[in-house]
Amino acid sequence: MKRGWLLSAGLLALGTVASNGVVAEQTLYTIGATGQASSFYAYHVGVAQLLKDKLGYQATVQETGGASDNKKLLERGQVDWAQFAEPDFFEFYKGLGKWEGNPQPDFRVFWVVNPIAYFPVVNKDMGIRRMEDLQGKAFNPGGRGSATERMTQDLLTMLGIEPEWFRAGYSDAVAAIKDRRVAGYMKAGSTSAPDASIMDVGTAVPIDILSWSDEHVAKIKAKYPWYDFVTLETTPYGIGPVNVRAVFFIMGTTSKMPEEEAYKIVKTIAENVAFQGDSYPAIKGRDVARETLARAQAPLHMGTIRYLRELGLTVPDRLLPPEAK
Repeated sequence: MKRGWLLSAGLLALGTVASNGVVAEQTLYTIGATGQASSFYAYHVGVAQLLKDKLGYQATVQETGGASDNKKLLERGQVDWAQFAEPDFFEFYKGLGKWEGNPQPDFRVFWVVNPIAYFPVVNKDMGIRRMEDLQGKAFNPGGRGSATERMTQDLLTMLGIEPEWFRAGYSDAVAAIKDRRVAGYMKAGSTSAPDASIMDVGTAVPIDILSWSDEHVAKIKAKYPWYDFVTLETTPYGIGPVNVRAVFFIMGTTSKMPEEEAYKIVKTIAENVAFQGDSYPAIKGRDVARETLARAQAPLHMGTIRYLRELGLTVPDRLLPPEAK
């Protein structure tokens, strides 16, 4: 977070001018998002506009490769909060899996947005019906630098399935699938509203969504017991039933975010869901406060805890950070 950027000769004012002619201090934030081709990016743009309208905060949405990039940016203090999935964020916090021995004890859950799924999207014309059919096929595991990319490669490799990895950002991946140079990609998306990127692919090629088999799930959960899978009878693309990995779309921050400002932001987010729904329909009708309490696995930020307690909700000990005890 950067505070108090004031006027200097010849520069654009970032502060606001009070009636006495003095430039007022203004709060500025940077949000780590994802690729612009994703519907999740539109959510961050909507949040930035909401915070400007309601609190007068200026938030810059930074395009990134996704959660793995966001982890590094948050760790270095280069963003104030960022997009993640839970329980992936819990892995970062505890130092599990790939990050064994490198925990991030200052990471805090800011708020939970909605459930999402990782959809293995393929060009139906290529005859790919099972995960095993990806063997040797050009496949994008997720946006470069994203947790999706890391998860897809780890799980398929563990199962002995080795596609020809096409590593790229989502915009390039979508273009390659539409041009039939790539068989498909792994794309995180809402379980209830269509993702703009997947819909874009579907305008050029007939799409299908692959399922993880019971045998796949058993092997994966033996190594990653905190991973969840869900069977969707249908998807926002009219395809189903499919068995996919399910997670929760969250905002992650650190303990360095001031409690008072975090409280104001979470309160504004939770009490203006309809506004956010204009840019990200998947959040419509969701209870952000209770979703955060029910779905977070890493500790909550103190500002979030303050708002939840204000609502009369009880925060369990497992979600309390050291500074709350």
